[in-house]
Amino acid sequence: GLINITLSFFEQMRTSPLVFLDIPFEKRLDHIVQGYGSYSKEKLINAILRIKKKLGGLETKNAINALLEDDMRSCFAILLRYYDKLYLKSTGNPAQAQRKVIHISSDTTSAPINLKHLMDHVNK
Repeated sequence: GLINITLSFFEQMRTSPLVFLDIPFEKRLDHIVQGYGSYSKEKLINAILRIKKKLGGLETKNAINALLEDDMRSCFAILLRYYDKLYLKSTGNPAQAQRKVIHISSDTTSAPINLKHLMDHVNK
């Protein structure tokens, strides 16, 4: 991206516990469709094409075709599965092996409710 953080902050992030907010796939998909579903198809297609190399040719084609057929849910499901794999891969590298991982379950994408879940965990 175009934004950089300081090295000391980056190092602190890498050594701090990693918190996974476990929200069901369908709930996260609903949230993404609601948030991004109104973007122009042209912008969405351009965004998909920017990740084509890592998404793969077939999934890129499937996501764009779903988008062109006004099937936002299928399009975003493809992209969400891609990003889920990417995030899991980035946390599973050897440099992260000693890092504590905390899983917090939630059945909502509501930020205030999830903040409460996180704070409840911290205050245990």
